[in-house]
Amino acid sequence: MKKLFLTLLVFIVIFLAGCTPTPPQNNENQGEVCPQVCVPMYSLDNNLCNYVECGSGCGPDNVKTFGTLQECQDNIVGQNNNQQTTTQVKEFTIEGDDVGLYPDTITVNNGDQVKITFKVRQDKVYYGGLDFRSDYFNTGKVLPNGIKVVEFTADQTFEFKSYWPSSNRLKATGTVNVN
Repeated sequence: MKKLFLTLLVFIVIFLAGCTPTPPQNNENQGEVCPQVCVPMYSLDNNLCNYVECGSGCGPDNVKTFGTLQECQDNIVGQNNNQQTTTQVKEFTIEGDDVGLYPDTITVNNGDQVKITFKVRQDKVYYGGLDFRSDYFNTGKVLPNGIKVVEFTADQTFEFKSYWPSSNRLKATGTVNVN
């Protein structure tokens, strides 16, 4: 019992010694590290727009002059417009069975790149699976527990439908709303 107590005590001491905070190190020789600021910072004292490049230090040698304050503002507006026009793919997963589509409606913006993963559920579905059709895509047969992915650019609201592949019997209807 005494050995167990001493072993436990030694373990606790070693654990606590490993968890003590280390004192801050002197970074004088390592240079000052700047936060990752990737947008220009304005300098109003001389009407110039100065910025610090990402990954560089904060010292005066790392400050770059961008141009006049107006040029800097114009460039930032241009960068923001470019960021807004960069299209990101809107991704959705829609599950289907013989009863419905889940979800049966998705909403996107005009011009969005859309990627839909259609998954046929294992339960409550005919063994032949489903296919999903619209004016924008036709998945072909998707067996139970299978998936098919479609991609398109949204430009108007439309319906998509699921069918039994062997008989073309309509099973469910969904909608892609485009704002």
